[in-house]
Amino acid sequence: APVRMTLDDVIGRVYDLSFDPYQCIERRWGAKDPTELASCADGPAKDRWYRAQRFLRNQIDRTYDVDMGYTPAQLEAGPHDLFSGRGVAEGPDVDVRGFLTSLKDRRQASIGDPAVR
Repeated sequence: APVRMTLDDVIGRVYDLSFDPYQCIERRWGAKDPTELASCADGPAKDRWYRAQRFLRNQIDRTYDVDMGYTPAQLEAGPHDLFSGRGVAEGPDVDVRGFLTSLKDRRQASIGDPAVR
């Protein structure tokens, strides 16, 4: 069933939003409620991957120079630190609303009026 979400809902789920295209759409949008997950066809193996990838979702700084071929068990076991490739235990406190608000008066590059030459 369709779920209506506000910006506050998305902000509250920021570390639950999955970047894994193999997860069901409900997981990719951070669903946790059984009613909301009822239409998710993922089974126990994908559920475990989603939970294990939490450590990767918590890490906002990407490390591209480390091995990422981990199993769910390896992700769960850690170590969880910035340069382990297995993510971090807790996501940093981020002020998404504050960041978006700060962009309000920021000048942006544009092509201007294409009719004016």
